[in-house]
Amino acid sequence: MSEAWYVARTRPRAEHRAKDGLERGGMECFLPTVAAHSPGPGVQDDPLFPGYLFVRYDHSRSGTTPLRQVPEIAGLVAFGGEVPAVPDEIMSDLRQQVEAINGRGGLFHDIRPGDHVWVRLGAKAP
Repeated sequence: MSEAWYVARTRPRAEHRAKDGLERGGMECFLPTVAAHSPGPGVQDDPLFPGYLFVRYDHSRSGTTPLRQVPEIAGLVAFGGEVPAVPDEIMSDLRQQVEAINGRGGLFHDIRPGDHVWVRLGAKAP
């Protein structure tokens, strides 16, 4: 097999450090980030998928050995013991969608303090 994209789990709030560590080791990574309002003034880049990033390498040849060199990586996403690759087409579409979101000013570009919003999913209030 050759290189493919995989989803790696990171330690909590360690996505950027995990990406930096993997890239220092020579691995190709993609951490989708979107513009979000920061607690202070301005905007910050937040992970679109907190706790996850994408890494491209030859898993069949290397296993998880290169990932274990980076303490912020918790492992690869697996289903039933199988680690699925993410097709290149999906990665390309994801990159385009992230660019489009950021081109519009981020996920919540139209929401301002005081605006009414609807929460469609989540825990019920007691």
